[in-house]
Amino acid sequence: MRRGPRQVVPARERTSWWPLWAAIIIMAGCSACMARLSIQFDFHSPLADRPIPLVLTLLGVSFAAYLSGLQAAVGLPSSRRLAVCILGVAALLRMILWNSTPIQEIDIYRYLWDGAVLSQGVSPFRYAPDAVRQADSSSPTMDPQLRRLVQLRQNDPPLNEILDRVHFGQLPTVYPPVSQLIFVASAKMAPSGASLETRVNVMKLCFLLFDMGTLGLVMLLLRHLSRPVGWSVAYGWCPLVIKEIANSGHLDAVAVFFTTLGIFWIVRHATRAANWYSLWPATALAAGIGAKLYPIILIPLLTTWLLKQHGWARALTFVTATGVLSLVFLGPMLRSDRSPSASDEPVSPETETAEVTTPDSVAGLRTFLTHWEMNDFFFLILVENLKPLKQVRSMGQEAWFSFVPDRFRIWMVDRWTSRFPVESYLVPFATARMLTLALTAAVALRLLVVGWRQDQPQAWLEAAFLTVAWFLLLSPTLNPWYWIWALPLVAFTRNPAWIWMSGLVPLYYLRFWLEYRWPTEGVAGTPYVGVQFFDFIVTWVEFFPWLIALFVIRWFGHGRDSSQLAAVSS
Repeated sequence: MRRGPRQVVPARERTSWWPLWAAIIIMAGCSACMARLSIQFDFHSPLADRPIPLVLTLLGVSFAAYLSGLQAAVGLPSSRRLAVCILGVAALLRMILWNSTPIQEIDIYRYLWDGAVLSQGVSPFRYAPDAVRQADSSSPTMDPQLRRLVQLRQNDPPLNEILDRVHFGQLPTVYPPVSQLIFVASAKMAPSGASLETRVNVMKLCFLLFDMGTLGLVMLLLRHLSRPVGWSVAYGWCPLVIKEIANSGHLDAVAVFFTTLGIFWIVRHATRAANWYSLWPATALAAGIGAKLYPIILIPLLTTWLLKQHGWARALTFVTATGVLSLVFLGPMLRSDRSPSASDEPVSPETETAEVTTPDSVAGLRTFLTHWEMNDFFFLILVENLKPLKQVRSMGQEAWFSFVPDRFRIWMVDRWTSRFPVESYLVPFATARMLTLALTAAVALRLLVVGWRQDQPQAWLEAAFLTVAWFLLLSPTLNPWYWIWALPLVAFTRNPAWIWMSGLVPLYYLRFWLEYRWPTEGVAGTPYVGVQFFDFIVTWVEFFPWLIALFVIRWFGHGRDSSQLAAVSS
């Protein structure tokens, strides 16, 4: 049988794969090293001995290789071979870290406990973990549901260890109902009598399925908009995504999947005239809200997008369906679900403990929204300039960037406390929160107006990315895994500086290393102890140079075309 003429592949196209393979080898090697190092992050390991700087170095090397691989992938012609390569490598990198010990993260133990509680038919919003830890099952007046959980803890040693590892045990769960469904599904999937490690791996596997589903949606979205499939590397091979989901096992993969699915359906059904097509993205977005809440910020933008595409009927269908379904999904969390000790029945010592540790079903969420502050920059600058100096000095050192006169700070606190029943120490945080929320709303409105003038889906997708990104930057909490929320749409931004942020936010982990090494004395001759040194010094290294680069690229026009990655690896 005669063969046809051999196809000649240009030399440039043959060699252009080599940077991609080099990036893959380096990233796989870094992931393997991190998997090996993760053993030293065992829950009971000495905190000061944990090799956090070495892990951050590996993440940095992996991120540099990732940028090189992204540039190479975008430069290659879209093909099935490239798509299969991207999917295969993404799966490989995740599998390398899947069976590793979570590095410096313990949120997954709360997920496992919540899943076990729900599998017993008890609402995880009802009892804080401390209520179960402190309860005595021999008490004849104990609530039957609480007794069931206490007996479960006593009869299941791995679950008892999981309960001991849950942090902020005085608060009920903060995770919404859709995430709780994933938790209980994982609990059902784990074999009977499974070890703690097996349960962790089963939970992480569930999240990885959603994570890989998000990568598939990104690839479909790029294909639908005739964009290079190589851009899917921006999400699929990102070291931040791989570490935070495959290793640390963060549930954000669930909300990110549903949010990306809703956006994909809006783009995919842009040419469909029937109003009922709005129900698909509404359902997906509501499921995302039911998993993590943050997709709420995208509702105005997506509604306006549908309004411009199809008119009022389609937009109203979408926003109404999203609102109704979100309330349905969040119902178990929003419903007051107090323990019997909140009623008029006699209160025993055990149920009194349950009531103290579980004030209501949204106590955990309320505490997060009104107290949590971590790895922030804009919010940090604001709040440190709003705290009265007496309060600052009683808690520690004054920030070097604190410049607002103390007279104004005291006046502001007095105005709040004289008009509202609020503790004085909460006023600076609440004021900074309102200011940053107002600024976030202004940015979102600006993006909405800019999007209204555009007809191309790429412009709206960029606006969606920027809405989430600025929401995170202006919030009081920017944990590294939160940045994953924006990454599925990073391919549509015209400013390559946004890609760099996923390589910078892992500096957050230095906070713990500094805390372990310098708990009570100043770092490097400064007056700041470990945690303060991170908050007042390291965050400026993390964010300030990047912000300068972001605005320089924006104003000088080097980020006009996101299909060109000349500036990404520079």
